[in-house]
Amino acid sequence: MKANPEKSFWNNLSEQLKTLIGAALGLVAGLAWNDAISNTIKLIFPSDSVSSLVLKYIYAITITILIVAVIFYMNRVEYSVRQKIRRRREKRNSN
Repeated sequence: MKANPEKSFWNNLSEQLKTLIGAALGLVAGLAWNDAISNTIKLIFPSDSVSSLVLKYIYAITITILIVAVIFYMNRVEYSVRQKIRRRREKRNSN
């Protein structure tokens, strides 16, 4: 069965738009959380305090490590799923 290039184009476009919109919404949510956490730090530690600056760096480093860990985990899950799909296709094709 031959793939319909027009349908494939629209499917790809739909997937790309869904990905871009999801990323944009994630960015908005991230910025909202960043603002909330920054304001909480300012409330607890006055802005002229050295502790405030140190806390902001700790926050930035912690968030970076967390995001890297989540991305690493997502890549492992994706690899695992792709391997299972590949094995199922090979099993189905061998029968």
